[in-house]
Amino acid sequence: MAPTIKGPRDERRPAARAARAVCLSLASALALLCAGLAMAQGGAPGPVLFDRLADVAAHLAIPPADARPMVRWWWFGPAVVQSELERELLAMKAGGFGGVEIQPVYPMELDDPARGIRNVPYLSADFLESVGFVNRKARAEGMRVDMTLASGWPYGAPTFPSRSRRGACASPSRKWRPARPVSRYRPS
Repeated sequence: MAPTIKGPRDERRPAARAARAVCLSLASALALLCAGLAMAQGGAPGPVLFDRLADVAAHLAIPPADARPMVRWWWFGPAVVQSELERELLAMKAGGFGGVEIQPVYPMELDDPARGIRNVPYLSADFLESVGFVNRKARAEGMRVDMTLASGWPYGAPTFPSRSRRGACASPSRKWRPARPVSRYRPS
């Protein structure tokens, strides 16, 4: 009996590794064949294919705008002003980002008119104007914008005890309640 090789599963089973490689090659060939047939029949264009590694590297070095990463943009307070929003948005674009996810959170400091700090209430007209400004500016720059409701923990998840989760979410026009009381929920 041959000694057992200790290591990754594929090292112990060379036949399984070879079979997996053959299946992957066949699947790739089938995908390319289907893409070619779809293009020949006037279907949706297939993936961009390159013959040279240098072409792939060049394409990855400057990805299209919709393939660039997005960055989470924390708005503390939110104590934001349009001139600073524009400056930061353009800096993120210059840094290679394709978009932002706005994350409004708690104030870092209290309002202080002497220092120019003014926290804007969530969903107020000023807050919504700032969000609208960023959306318009980002679209003009070819960037995407997303917005998260909160950083997660106040809204909860099945792993949070019910006393730590939100029982209801409020919007300006409607109050939402869970379908059943949160305290009765038991994760499986």
